[in-house]
Amino acid sequence: VMGRGTAQDLLGSYATERAAPDAAWQPNELADVRVDLFDSALRDRDATPRDLAQMRDVVARDSRWRRAASELAEPARAARLESDARTLSEMGRWFLRPEYRAFDPIHPNREGHHRIAELVCPQLPASWGCHCP
Repeated sequence: VMGRGTAQDLLGSYATERAAPDAAWQPNELADVRVDLFDSALRDRDATPRDLAQMRDVVARDSRWRRAASELAEPARAARLESDARTLSEMGRWFLRPEYRAFDPIHPNREGHHRIAELVCPQLPASWGCHCP
């Protein structure tokens, strides 16, 4: 995930602890071995979206969102509200598929861990001694 977004977006206020808070990720900030599971077969692409009207209301009432959108002109603010509400309504499609969940939608159960290993192993360095099927 670290390589997908900016430091500011992903670290929030912690980005200020970097030497250059707005700079691109530096090589020493990224893992030596990176495996992207975010958009993998583990994802619940068929999850039912949440009610879009309810998500618009949730976003519009959020004080952080209101502050972030406060300087936008009304058409841009409405477009941002629609975009953010749609993203929120589809959030479940980015969680684990039910058969891979442990106690919540982001923590894998035993089978989920097994599937992660199957996805990760072929991408690991040979020096790690993996013998992937």
